[in-house]
Amino acid sequence: MGWRGRIELSTESQLLSNLSYSYLDPVLHNQSPSQKTSSVFDTFLPPVGNGSGSPNSTALPPADYLQPGIPHHLFNANVNYQFDFGLGLSFGAEVTSPINVTYGGSVKIPTQFTLNAGIFYRWRNCEVRLDFLNFTNEKNWATVSASNGSDLIYPEMPFQVQGTLRVRF
Repeated sequence: MGWRGRIELSTESQLLSNLSYSYLDPVLHNQSPSQKTSSVFDTFLPPVGNGSGSPNSTALPPADYLQPGIPHHLFNANVNYQFDFGLGLSFGAEVTSPINVTYGGSVKIPTQFTLNAGIFYRWRNCEVRLDFLNFTNEKNWATVSASNGSDLIYPEMPFQVQGTLRVRF
Protein backbone atom coordinates (compact mmCIF):
# COMPACT_ATOMS: atom_id res chain seq x y z
CA MET A 1 0.00 0.00 0.00
CA GLY A 2 1.16 3.54 -0.64
CA TRP A 3 0.77 6.55 -2.87
CA ARG A 4 2.84 8.71 -5.19
CA GLY A 5 2.66 12.36 -6.17
CA ARG A 6 4.46 14.20 -8.95
CA ILE A 7 4.64 17.86 -9.95
CA GLU A 8 6.15 18.85 -13.27
CA LEU A 9 7.04 22.32 -14.54
CA SER A 10 8.01 23.04 -18.11
CA THR A 11 8.60 26.36 -19.89
CA GLU A 12 8.51 25.87 -23.63
CA SER A 13 11.59 23.80 -24.44
CA GLN A 14 14.24 25.34 -22.16
CA LEU A 15 13.29 24.36 -18.61
CA LEU A 16 11.97 21.05 -17.41
CA SER A 17 11.72 20.27 -13.71
CA ASN A 18 9.85 17.80 -11.59
CA LEU A 19 9.40 16.80 -7.97
CA SER A 20 8.08 13.43 -6.90
CA TYR A 21 7.34 11.84 -3.56
CA SER A 22 6.35 8.27 -2.80
CA TYR A 23 4.96 6.90 0.44
CA LEU A 24 5.22 3.13 0.68
CA ASP A 25 3.79 0.99 3.47
CA PRO A 26 4.66 -2.56 2.42
CA VAL A 27 3.16 -4.52 5.30
CA LEU A 28 2.82 -8.28 5.03
CA HIS A 29 -0.26 -9.03 7.16
CA ASN A 30 -0.40 -12.22 9.22
CA GLN A 31 2.57 -13.78 7.43
CA SER A 32 5.26 -16.22 8.55
CA PRO A 33 8.19 -15.25 6.33
CA SER A 34 11.62 -16.83 6.41
CA GLN A 35 14.91 -15.01 6.34
CA LYS A 36 18.55 -16.01 6.24
CA THR A 37 19.17 -15.55 9.98
CA SER A 38 17.00 -14.68 12.95
CA SER A 39 19.51 -11.96 13.89
CA VAL A 40 22.56 -10.52 12.20
CA PHE A 41 24.40 -11.13 15.49
CA ASP A 42 24.10 -14.93 15.01
CA THR A 43 27.18 -14.91 12.80
CA PHE A 44 29.53 -13.21 15.31
CA LEU A 45 31.13 -14.55 18.47
CA PRO A 46 30.67 -12.80 21.85
CA PRO A 47 31.06 -10.03 22.88
CA VAL A 48 29.85 -8.67 19.50
CA GLY A 49 27.31 -11.41 18.75
CA ASN A 50 25.76 -14.49 20.33
CA GLY A 51 27.85 -17.04 18.40
CA SER A 52 24.93 -19.32 17.51
CA GLY A 53 25.91 -19.48 13.83
CA SER A 54 24.08 -18.52 10.69
CA PRO A 55 21.57 -21.13 9.51
CA ASN A 56 20.40 -21.29 5.91
CA SER A 57 16.93 -20.08 6.81
CA THR A 58 14.87 -19.10 9.84
CA ALA A 59 11.05 -19.13 9.88
CA LEU A 60 9.51 -16.25 11.79
CA PRO A 61 6.25 -16.55 13.77
CA PRO A 62 3.00 -15.33 12.13
CA ALA A 63 2.66 -11.55 12.51
CA ASP A 64 2.56 -8.32 10.51
CA TYR A 65 6.00 -7.59 8.99
CA LEU A 66 7.40 -4.76 6.92
CA GLN A 67 8.71 -5.94 3.56
CA PRO A 68 12.50 -5.53 3.72
CA GLY A 69 14.39 -3.46 1.18
CA ILE A 70 11.72 -0.81 0.60
CA PRO A 71 11.91 2.70 2.12
CA HIS A 72 8.76 4.29 3.55
CA HIS A 73 9.60 7.63 1.91
CA LEU A 74 11.24 8.32 -1.44
CA PHE A 75 11.83 11.84 -2.76
CA ASN A 76 13.18 12.80 -6.22
CA ALA A 77 13.85 16.20 -7.78
CA ASN A 78 15.19 16.93 -11.26
CA VAL A 79 15.93 20.14 -13.18
CA ASN A 80 17.00 20.37 -16.83
CA TYR A 81 17.80 23.67 -18.55
CA GLN A 82 18.80 23.98 -22.21
CA PHE A 83 20.00 27.24 -23.76
CA ASP A 84 18.82 28.23 -27.25
CA PHE A 85 22.18 27.30 -28.79
CA GLY A 86 21.94 23.64 -27.59
CA LEU A 87 24.04 23.60 -24.41
CA GLY A 88 22.23 22.32 -21.33
CA LEU A 89 22.65 21.55 -17.64
CA SER A 90 20.89 19.05 -15.42
CA PHE A 91 20.68 18.38 -11.70
CA GLY A 92 18.97 15.57 -9.81
CA ALA A 93 18.54 14.51 -6.19
CA GLU A 94 17.14 11.38 -4.56
CA VAL A 95 16.50 10.91 -0.83
CA THR A 96 15.32 7.71 0.84
CA SER A 97 14.17 7.19 4.41
CA PRO A 98 15.72 4.35 6.47
CA ILE A 99 15.31 0.92 4.88
CA ASN A 100 14.76 -2.28 6.87
CA VAL A 101 17.04 -5.02 5.57
CA THR A 102 15.43 -7.81 7.64
CA TYR A 103 11.78 -8.52 8.50
CA GLY A 104 12.38 -7.75 12.16
CA GLY A 105 14.26 -4.53 11.44
CA SER A 106 17.45 -5.67 13.21
CA VAL A 107 19.51 -4.31 10.28
CA LYS A 108 18.65 -0.93 8.77
CA ILE A 109 20.15 1.25 6.07
CA PRO A 110 19.99 4.84 7.38
CA THR A 111 18.49 7.79 5.49
CA GLN A 112 20.63 8.45 2.43
CA PHE A 113 20.79 10.73 -0.59
CA THR A 114 22.38 10.88 -4.03
CA LEU A 115 23.11 14.03 -6.06
CA ASN A 116 23.75 13.89 -9.81
CA ALA A 117 24.63 16.64 -12.31
CA GLY A 118 25.22 16.77 -16.01
CA ILE A 119 26.13 18.93 -18.96
CA PHE A 120 24.91 18.21 -22.48
CA TYR A 121 24.81 19.59 -26.00
CA ARG A 122 21.99 18.86 -28.44
CA TRP A 123 22.23 19.54 -32.15
CA ARG A 124 19.66 18.29 -34.66
CA ASN A 125 19.25 14.56 -33.93
CA CYS A 126 22.44 14.24 -31.81
CA GLU A 127 23.18 14.65 -28.12
CA VAL A 128 26.55 14.53 -26.36
CA ARG A 129 26.27 14.25 -22.58
CA LEU A 130 28.62 14.12 -19.59
CA ASP A 131 27.05 13.08 -16.26
CA PHE A 132 28.58 13.34 -12.80
CA LEU A 133 26.80 10.64 -10.81
CA ASN A 134 26.86 10.71 -7.00
CA PHE A 135 29.11 13.76 -7.25
CA THR A 136 29.26 14.16 -3.45
CA ASN A 137 30.57 10.56 -3.29
CA GLU A 138 28.02 9.47 -0.66
CA LYS A 139 28.55 6.02 0.84
CA ASN A 140 25.08 4.63 0.05
CA TRP A 141 23.86 1.06 0.44
CA ALA A 142 21.24 -1.23 -1.09
CA THR A 143 19.77 -4.59 -0.12
CA VAL A 144 20.86 -7.73 -1.91
CA SER A 145 17.24 -8.91 -2.12
CA ALA A 146 14.00 -7.25 -1.07
CA SER A 147 12.09 -10.51 -1.16
CA ASN A 148 13.77 -12.88 1.27
CA GLY A 149 14.79 -10.94 4.38
CA SER A 150 18.49 -11.39 3.73
CA ASP A 151 20.60 -9.36 6.13
CA LEU A 152 23.11 -8.67 3.33
CA ILE A 153 23.70 -5.23 1.86
CA TYR A 154 26.10 -3.97 -0.78
CA PRO A 155 27.62 -0.55 -1.46
CA GLU A 156 26.10 1.46 -4.29
CA MET A 157 28.37 3.04 -6.87
CA PRO A 158 30.70 5.82 -5.68
CA PHE A 159 31.29 9.04 -7.65
CA GLN A 160 31.58 8.31 -11.35
CA VAL A 161 31.63 10.19 -14.62
CA GLN A 162 29.62 8.82 -17.54
CA GLY A 163 29.78 10.02 -21.13
CA THR A 164 27.05 9.38 -23.68
CA LEU A 165 26.63 10.00 -27.40
CA ARG A 166 23.06 9.60 -28.65
CA VAL A 167 21.92 9.72 -32.28
CA ARG A 168 18.20 9.56 -33.09
CA PHE A 169 16.99 8.16 -36.41
